[in-house]
Amino acid sequence: MSKDPRFEESRMNDILPRDPEKAVMDVINRIKRLIGVYERETAALEQSDIRTFSSLQDEKIHIATLYESALRQIISRRAEISTINAHLKSQLRDLQEEFGAITRRNLDALDRVGKSTKRLAEMIIKSACRDLQGQNATSYTEAGTTQERRAGLSIGISQSA
Repeated sequence: MSKDPRFEESRMNDILPRDPEKAVMDVINRIKRLIGVYERETAALEQSDIRTFSSLQDEKIHIATLYESALRQIISRRAEISTINAHLKSQLRDLQEEFGAITRRNLDALDRVGKSTKRLAEMIIKSACRDLQGQNATSYTEAGTTQERRAGLSIGISQSA
């Protein structure tokens, strides 16, 4: 985990308050934080800003872990949580829908970046192959004999992250 001060929340902060409404407010705040990270990440992807995208990964993992923990606690307290006021229930539902929408937009942006990267790699490989083929063309000397052929080149893509 990063030493970033934004992540210095103690394990005690990972436990939701006993009061159901305060617990739901805590979940709402975690969702809002996660939505904010996803919005910044998606904007970075859409602008091809890989540096910003990369810098957000630790924060995203940290907040997603806090959110997951909160959801587990809420699920285990389902009966108790069902007693919260209608406004909080509605706010939570709306934020979950908003989170779903930004997640879909983020996945679409990731897919576009992946496809663009693949197309770029294919163009580089095709260009290298064309260059190599030009070097491997049969050429003749003034005496009518062929010049020495060069060995072929094996090219592939590794997509490990």
